[in-house]
Amino acid sequence: MRFCRSLLPLLLLVPALGFASSVPVGPVRAGFAVRSIVPAQSDWSAVWQTTRRRPTGVLPGDGLWARASFIRSGDTSLAIVSLDVLGLFYEDVVRIREQIRGALGAGTHVLVASTHTHSSIDTLGIYGPDQTTSGINPAYQAFVLSQAAGAAIDAAAAAQDVTEVRFGSKVPGETVNEYDRSRHPGTFDDSVNVIQLRGASGAIGTIVNWASHPELIDSKSTSDPMIPASMRGAVMSSDYAHTLRTTVEAAGGGTTVYLNGPNGAVTGLAVAIVDPDTGTLFPKKSVKKAYHVGRRIGLTALDALAAPSALSVTAPTLAVRSEEMFLTVENAFILALKAAGVVDRPTYTAGVESPAGRDVKTEMLHARFGPAEFLTMPGELQPDLYTGVYQPMHERANPDVPPERAIEPQMTGDIHFVVGLGMDELGYFVSATDYVPPTLNPLYSNGVDRNGVSHYQETLSLGRDTARALSQQASRMLGHAPEPDYFAYPGGFLTANGVAHYNDAGSPVHGIWGDTSDSGRYEAREDAQVFVPVPSAAGSAYGYLDSQLRDAGKQLDARARGVWVDGDGDGGFDARRDPHLFFDTWMLGEGLLFKIPL
Repeated sequence: MRFCRSLLPLLLLVPALGFASSVPVGPVRAGFAVRSIVPAQSDWSAVWQTTRRRPTGVLPGDGLWARASFIRSGDTSLAIVSLDVLGLFYEDVVRIREQIRGALGAGTHVLVASTHTHSSIDTLGIYGPDQTTSGINPAYQAFVLSQAAGAAIDAAAAAQDVTEVRFGSKVPGETVNEYDRSRHPGTFDDSVNVIQLRGASGAIGTIVNWASHPELIDSKSTSDPMIPASMRGAVMSSDYAHTLRTTVEAAGGGTTVYLNGPNGAVTGLAVAIVDPDTGTLFPKKSVKKAYHVGRRIGLTALDALAAPSALSVTAPTLAVRSEEMFLTVENAFILALKAAGVVDRPTYTAGVESPAGRDVKTEMLHARFGPAEFLTMPGELQPDLYTGVYQPMHERANPDVPPERAIEPQMTGDIHFVVGLGMDELGYFVSATDYVPPTLNPLYSNGVDRNGVSHYQETLSLGRDTARALSQQASRMLGHAPEPDYFAYPGGFLTANGVAHYNDAGSPVHGIWGDTSDSGRYEAREDAQVFVPVPSAAGSAYGYLDSQLRDAGKQLDARARGVWVDGDGDGGFDARRDPHLFFDTWMLGEGLLFKIPL
């Protein structure tokens, strides 16, 4: 998942989507800048921290920041702004973008993301004094937006010629992170992805992408020895992001911008991490633990840049495109917050703004910068939706519902920057195959699935269909044909309303079909016209996940995924004889179900 040099793009016969521009007209230029977004102390009594408390101080040397990079290659420019806030809604992102474009030009592309630090000021409205009162302070909100835009404008003013761009990716040597194993397979992408832009005098700045929840500091602690006594109660901090950035900067990496990744249910809270000073385990939450994790990720970023696998490009091209989209709010709790004025953002019906609407507008941005590929996610993406490694069938809440098409296998860049909380914060994105809605009886609480597992993430999720809508949008942005999904059931029985379907010979249906009705089930009336049979006489159908496909002993692609028919019956994939039967595929569970984008 760190690098993806794959032959699959040659197999996908779909047109690539166009970008704004990708032809350099002059040298690459880049600049970085930082502005503080810590509220003035005189305003602390007027803002709310994400603990529903008034802030009591800022950890010494730490802070909350707007950090920006500005990159121009040819006619294309991109401003990236990372904010130490829990999240920003899309409407505020648009306001930041308007300010940036007012100074730098209407053609400037803008990516705004939140680090998601839990020790910050409420910028979403959901952490006021109670669940019916917004925690937004309009003056502070305007200050954050102004500082965010100002940091990008400062970065553009500081831009200088780039002589080299280094790209790297590496998994930390020490385990400091995990995917919530109470309801998931524990598989996630722990890669630290890095871009460093260098000029004549050394590093201009560094961009680091890593997925986790910055929640390792207990900002309410009254006993943490690293929180000064005068600040205890609701301390402000950028959590592990602080030492991640300072570690890279201290090593000469220039101003460092941290971007979170697909961090849904990914955290270091429950990871047993040894304090190197004492030889004992860190507490579940502590400033020292957070700073230790940040240093480890910062050092991993530096190692990635120094590794032999790092890539060096003198003048990488830049291409950027973005699209708005609408997502439907199904969660009754979020609708109630909107009705109470706690969540303040417009709603839509059929694309038209309407107070009674249940859709929200958001945006997805896709960029290529040399060998790096960026894709924003407007919230907290569960890692299985990124990697395609889903739970076994028996562990899923809804095993009859097929999972969504995963994002990472569709990305073709060498290094993938999936930016969590990019352009919006719409909560968790949970696969429909494991989605259990929260319950309102008697109180709003976690839903429980058929295996007795409690589902927290859905309490802060728009709804079951959100993940599929995002998956479809990502496919379009990445240049792949969107759904209908295609499924292959080698040797399986396809049923509609519990009735098995047979071919003319009376044998069970084998084959690939399109779910044009989007029901997740084979329905003869709606789906038969796109059914492609797999003739049993041709041999068996095979599915491979991360397999080695060989032709005359030569490895074709160590990461190839596919369903194919062994036409000559030799038990192997033969490029000359079998490629017309090959389909790019994601295995969905226990070797039984495959998902095929055509």
